[in-house]
Amino acid sequence: MEYQPVPVQRHHRPSSSKHSPESRYWRQFKHPVFVKEYAPITSVHFSSTKPHRYAVTAATRVQIYAPRTQKVTKTISRFKDVARSGSIRPDGKLVVAGDDSGLIQNVPPTATFALITELIHRDGLKVALSGRDDVLLEPILRLLIKHVSDPRFGTTVAYVAGLVIDMYRPVIGQAPLIDALFLRLKKKLAMEIRFQKELLKARGTLSMVLTSALSPDAV
Repeated sequence: MEYQPVPVQRHHRPSSSKHSPESRYWRQFKHPVFVKEYAPITSVHFSSTKPHRYAVTAATRVQIYAPRTQKVTKTISRFKDVARSGSIRPDGKLVVAGDDSGLIQNVPPTATFALITELIHRDGLKVALSGRDDVLLEPILRLLIKHVSDPRFGTTVAYVAGLVIDMYRPVIGQAPLIDALFLRLKKKLAMEIRFQKELLKARGTLSMVLTSALSPDAV
């Protein structure tokens, strides 16, 4: 009996090019980044708005991380018991969390500016603001832009804005987003200055009218 050769079917080999659709798909994935926490993590929540920061809840604190640098941008640690379910509002402007004592805690702007005022009194604000990249500088600028016209924080915002501009003037032009935020801050400050000047004029006019009305000659 003679053996017949078995035909070997040749299949099309996938392209070895580094730019094939499959290679491009897998290149989208990066190596995992490990962030060490000092206690078991009970919750991780991602913001749905850019830059998509995420809140990590562990033990008695909630930490907000920047996704690009994996650095902590804010720590909330005023919990009396184990914190739970730290979440970021869809617009990225509010953080809320609860703890095992049954309390729910959010972080209003009054608490943020109270901390800034304390840093100013302790001469620690410049240290706290220094050494920031574009990811860590962005929330500071957004905070100033949002509250520059708030009469409760106007003086503090003006002081912090001047300090930030002096510190980061050399890096203007390197990050388009930061440049746009600086421009928005400049416009908001200019609008607020014009508004305050108009208020002073109105106050002076009103003072003159009241003085004339209350003078003895006007009776």
